[in-house]
Amino acid sequence: RLLHAMTHSSDQTKQKYEARAGYKVTTRPLEWVQFDHTVVDLLVVDENDRNVIIGRPWISLAVDLHTRVVLGFYLSFLPPSAVSVAMLMESCVLPKDPFLAKLGLPGHLLPMHGLPEVIHTDNAKEFISDVFVLNAKDFGIDVQHRDIPQKHQGGHIESLIGKLMLNTVHGLPGSTGSNTVQRKHLRSAKRAGITLTGLREILCYHFHAY
Repeated sequence: RLLHAMTHSSDQTKQKYEARAGYKVTTRPLEWVQFDHTVVDLLVVDENDRNVIIGRPWISLAVDLHTRVVLGFYLSFLPPSAVSVAMLMESCVLPKDPFLAKLGLPGHLLPMHGLPEVIHTDNAKEFISDVFVLNAKDFGIDVQHRDIPQKHQGGHIESLIGKLMLNTVHGLPGSTGSNTVQRKHLRSAKRAGITLTGLREILCYHFHAY
């Protein structure tokens, strides 16, 4: 650990060597659902002119701990906010058939939906706000937050995000990679060619397989 700390950050050293006490035990679907957001490592182009790069979108994700299914997701250019949390909740709770039909995809790709019993999040302001916590309570949903700074408590959603970027997004044209060193060699702007709609379709198939 001491040698690793000489060449890595304290957070990286903690993630690699610190002991983790126990693990989360669940007994049924929807008992414990983790939420999180991240910016996607991909430059997205305009729907009507693929020579115009719009930027990197944000994705909000929900994973069910018991089944490991992706219960819901929301992809847009909006930074994390009350709106993106509300749209993620809608994706989780309601059937996804109308959403898939708009993309021209079969409904069996993402059959999972339902009302979570517990939503577990980090301490971002959109997750700790009274608007979110109290509205969730009205539907019988208990919102719980990670202890600060125990990042490993959100390990399931963090793992999902890491696998999504590494196994799917980083192989797409226009990928920016996960750091500046990778970015130098990828020529992301020159290779970009995927629209937001196209990325949604790719994600639906990825989450079906996941």
